[in-house]
Amino acid sequence: MRLSVDALVGDNVGNLLRNQKAVWFNGLRNKWAGKWLETVPSYKKLMMPSKLYRACIRNRMFLKAEDYMENVHCTCASHTPLDKYGHHLIACAKYGSKTKMHDDVKVELGYILRYAGKRIELEPRNRFVRGGDGAPASYEDMNKRPDIAIRTQEGVLMEELLDVTVVSTVHYAHGVLAHVNAEVCGVSARHGHREKMIKYGALCAANDLGFTPIVFESNGYVHPDTVVFLQKLAKTASAMKRIDGETLMNYFMKLLSIRLQIGIAQSIVFKMSNILGQDLFDPAINDAAILNDADPLI
Repeated sequence: MRLSVDALVGDNVGNLLRNQKAVWFNGLRNKWAGKWLETVPSYKKLMMPSKLYRACIRNRMFLKAEDYMENVHCTCASHTPLDKYGHHLIACAKYGSKTKMHDDVKVELGYILRYAGKRIELEPRNRFVRGGDGAPASYEDMNKRPDIAIRTQEGVLMEELLDVTVVSTVHYAHGVLAHVNAEVCGVSARHGHREKMIKYGALCAANDLGFTPIVFESNGYVHPDTVVFLQKLAKTASAMKRIDGETLMNYFMKLLSIRLQIGIAQSIVFKMSNILGQDLFDPAINDAAILNDADPLI
């Protein structure tokens, strides 16, 4: 059942937070948003340190980040005040963790494609000879590099290009998302999908290439076109691997979900640590050590 805004937060809370929470929790209704919670840490790539796992849980439940301090600003150029949930840290490009999160999801998708028997190339160059209007491509268009090219078995022509994006679920709630739309799932994902289609859609069509944006939101929501693409991939792999297609799809989504969540947790935890000047790897400098020292057992 769809959650109402008033069911999530009290009437005395401002519209901004009301919209953010409604958008966030309604997005968690997405079937694939919580696949990482079902993932068994059976080998290394599916494991994460306890601190990152706690960050993932707190992020999912819209709770205050573990090490949050009030009246602290991000060290990015805009010096944005840190929100207590860590949403700015997920979206901010400072320290490169946003790029790393994107790249980790891209590489994981590449592993999945190879497993499914696809020949791929990461960040292919010089693929656009015609612009979106059919004229010779501009220098800017010629140098555009989508994340993944899926190639034919002959390896000459590409069947489809993919480009990954991870968008902030609540970014468009900052005075942009109308209250009436606060209960609609996937608003940010649709916006991110539309931006990718503007960038690559006409360009790929003019060069006889397929194109699919791979879009995730920071709460785990997956865009429907991404789901359809992965379902088709699982069906193709099913015939080759002789494994049930639904089983493959479920596992593919778990791999991508855990990779996304690790990236989100790293963005929150490591950026917060850098901004506050903390060393996550020094066990002698933490709250518990200080409190224990101040009140030792005698």
